[in-house]
Amino acid sequence: DNSLQKFNLGYRARRGELALENERFCTFQSIKDYPYQYIGNTNRQKVVDSYFGQGKLYNQSWELFYIYELNEEAQNPIILVTTRQLNQFFEKINTDLKIKLTIPSGSKGAFEVKFENGMPRPRYLGNAQSKNTVEELLLNVPLKDDYLKGEHEIFPRENEKLIQEFKDKLFLISNPSSGKKGSRKKNNKEKTTKKKQAWNHSIKRVQRYLGIRLSSTEQSSAQNDTKDSDPNHSRQHSSRQIAEDLTSSVYFDPEKPAAFPTEDSVVFICVDVEAWERNSKIITEIGFATLDTKDIASIAPGERGTNWMKAIRPRHFRVIEHKDYVNKDFVTGCADRFEFGNSEFISLKDAPQVVSSCFKHPFSKIEEISEDEHTSRKIVLVGHDVLSDVVYLRKLGYDVFNLSTLEELIDTAEMNRYLTRQLNPQNLGAALYGLGITAWNLHNAGNDAVYTLQAMIALAIKQVTEREKKNRA
Repeated sequence: DNSLQKFNLGYRARRGELALENERFCTFQSIKDYPYQYIGNTNRQKVVDSYFGQGKLYNQSWELFYIYELNEEAQNPIILVTTRQLNQFFEKINTDLKIKLTIPSGSKGAFEVKFENGMPRPRYLGNAQSKNTVEELLLNVPLKDDYLKGEHEIFPRENEKLIQEFKDKLFLISNPSSGKKGSRKKNNKEKTTKKKQAWNHSIKRVQRYLGIRLSSTEQSSAQNDTKDSDPNHSRQHSSRQIAEDLTSSVYFDPEKPAAFPTEDSVVFICVDVEAWERNSKIITEIGFATLDTKDIASIAPGERGTNWMKAIRPRHFRVIEHKDYVNKDFVTGCADRFEFGNSEFISLKDAPQVVSSCFKHPFSKIEEISEDEHTSRKIVLVGHDVLSDVVYLRKLGYDVFNLSTLEELIDTAEMNRYLTRQLNPQNLGAALYGLGITAWNLHNAGNDAVYTLQAMIALAIKQVTEREKKNRA
């Protein structure tokens, strides 16, 4: 039954009027994409056929809001809907189709957002009961600096922390990590192709960092060697005795150390942040896992890289002030079950300094180090949906992008998505299961950080071993 369903905001709103301070929102775009990102194959088609496809989504009475980004270049507003209305819409679908659609709880601010503490709030746009009405409203959105009579923007622009938090919220809801699918097939196909290429390149870069793929500079040298070969095309061997053609620029033997030098001698640092499910500002745990590629240069990786995984340095920090905030409604919190050592309690005020220390020499290593502490090392930040953890670190008062040694970000969710050919990213637990890694007490930040780094190693190796099997077939 897709008959028009009205929604009562609970107050009479005028165009341009500020939304209530405690209201939660999601983007209208995320609602349009919902079936393709959050509904499994079993129920997706019937939901699309009944409520989303062929313009049926617009046959509701949507109360639309808008909000602008702060930067001058962004002239197009983000269109929002209250999650109260979305919940009502889901209740109707659930009753009709006997299913259970809910607002995603594990998306770390990428789906549902609340604008609070004096940051800019959305403004009311109008009621839309058809696609034409939506398009008409979009053509008549008030300008960025248009306020109601007698009203002016009250926003402390000197509060840099609040401004950054506001920007982070808009970034997350505008750039959810999952891919989109729908009527915009051509654009999305191009975007998806580019994303897949990027994910593939990130896997290759991890392989170079680990030494199971020839570095880009060495590969260029190998190509030049090939060009300079004698008339009989006998190929020259590099100093690493790479095999006879460029397909051997990738090589993995579980019983021997990596065949190639580790590119840039990087330090992989994985971070995972846990927050209280009822208020994402309340950071409860920070997990770090560090893998120094110097530590594994002479170690045989073992099957699926298990020996390299033993070289990971684990850390688990709990925020003293928030130790009594335990997640139980959406995920099962287990802050007291760190599997890889002892948890360390830190105060909220010390958190930025503690986080900063993990990105510096000796990189969480406890024993005596001979290396000069002033030696600069390139850092690769790893995470499962890594950008959301970057945002959470900012909430703690630490911006990883200020790190001069940061080489790049690696997202294991996207690495896994590329290798498994999944439409949507899998959560960490599902990815680990697919890789054959047994994981205990997920949603402990320390455990998640270690398992994410294990997943990165396993994914890089899996791509090589699958390729070698294919070449032998």
